[in-house]
Amino acid sequence: MDKIRSTGKPWHKTIDLCTFQIGQCRLHINLKLTREFYANQPKISENCHCGYCKYFETTVINQPNQLLDLLKTMEVELDRQPNTIDDGISCIGESKPNHLGYIGNYFVFGKIGKTTKKNIILNDEKGVSEVILRNAEFGSNTQVTIKQVESAKLSFEFYMDVVKTHEID
Repeated sequence: MDKIRSTGKPWHKTIDLCTFQIGQCRLHINLKLTREFYANQPKISENCHCGYCKYFETTVINQPNQLLDLLKTMEVELDRQPNTIDDGISCIGESKPNHLGYIGNYFVFGKIGKTTKKNIILNDEKGVSEVILRNAEFGSNTQVTIKQVESAKLSFEFYMDVVKTHEID
């Protein structure tokens, strides 16, 4: 995780609030609220019984991936998802031989802080409402858009291309 790091300085000097630096973008994350949110969400396989979702839940989240490693550090339980169609994990099928493409979304509680990233969208108050991260931050097989969806809630929307390590049921 060369380009992704925790600053090591807690936000507001508490153990449950932490600042993360992703390339040129700073995120202030409430680890406690994120942990509590995911503790009440169903497993991915409870929302969908297809082999692709089960594969994501049991295999993909355990493979090395900078985005997923970062989300784990932010207290996201990767095997859990909100029980709504728009907020889950979806496989788009084979992206190339022996690779699967997944799109998905994870919520994290916090705010987008200072950024000098060029790929941003500003809100009406001239604050950053969206940061687009492609290739450089998470590798060539993962693209991420971080959106400020509520005043203290972020959405990590992603596309990732993963190696299929075994057959899908």
